[in-house]
Amino acid sequence: FLFKQEKAYEILSGLVGSEMCIRDSSLHNLPNKTPELTFTKINDISSHATASESASGREQYKDQSSVQFQKISLGIPHRHLKEKGQKLIMCVTHTKYAVVKHTGKVVFQFKLTKDTECEWDLCWQDGYVEPEQVRRMKPFQKINHFPGMYAITRKDYLGRNLTKMRKELPNLYNFFPKTWMLPAEWLDFSTQLNGKRTFILKPEASCQGRGIFLTKRLEDVKQGDHYVAQKYIENPYLIDGLKFDMRIYVLVYGCDPLRIFIYNEGLARFATEDYKKPAGNNISEPCMHLTNYAINKNSGK
Repeated sequence: FLFKQEKAYEILSGLVGSEMCIRDSSLHNLPNKTPELTFTKINDISSHATASESASGREQYKDQSSVQFQKISLGIPHRHLKEKGQKLIMCVTHTKYAVVKHTGKVVFQFKLTKDTECEWDLCWQDGYVEPEQVRRMKPFQKINHFPGMYAITRKDYLGRNLTKMRKELPNLYNFFPKTWMLPAEWLDFSTQLNGKRTFILKPEASCQGRGIFLTKRLEDVKQGDHYVAQKYIENPYLIDGLKFDMRIYVLVYGCDPLRIFIYNEGLARFATEDYKKPAGNNISEPCMHLTNYAINKNSGK
């Protein structure tokens, strides 16, 4: 709230109910006190001052005997560092996962709340965050998503955006297979299925391996269904004959400026059936071709 002075007069006059407000400039040097703006409210002026008037004009009005002064304060919401013994407040209204609540309460000793109107310190929610929700947040509050992150978390948006980047920077964005968004790119995709190449199809907005399948035949794909289709990598890296993937965790701390931290540890997820190139007798074996834990936990191996 370090407004330029002229803008402060214009904006804050409506907040305190007068047409002229004078900012207490001494607040600039109070780093250890609660941020607060103090104004001088000017009443009973025969010809009211406005934001467009000069500073000298304002001083002239202050010298008139008919002017009455009233000190008022506007507190700016701000959370100091918690005193020893006080707990940070974690809002868990929009998460269904017990492990999140357990971690917050037991591991980090947060106070959990479902009151979205209270002054929580951290909010954890499962779904995406609306821009309006972020605009309402106070400076000390943190949330586990940023607006618009579905552009990289939904498979269809991610595929579309990666394809756009590949067109702009082909040498940097050559790390993923050719991708089609169905049904929008059905005509081009349908020409690729000739019974020789293998393709993997995933629902555009699903998770945990649900709805994923491999095929070489066009008749296995229903025209009009929403999928992200890719050429299947038939010669993947293997560990002890098993497909695997590595999950690396990063924290996007801020977007402007962009600050990203990489966690030192991660996960390796494995398929549970020895890998063989897709063929008629194994193309429908999810525990051979997919590494999702939700699928392989039931394999018995």
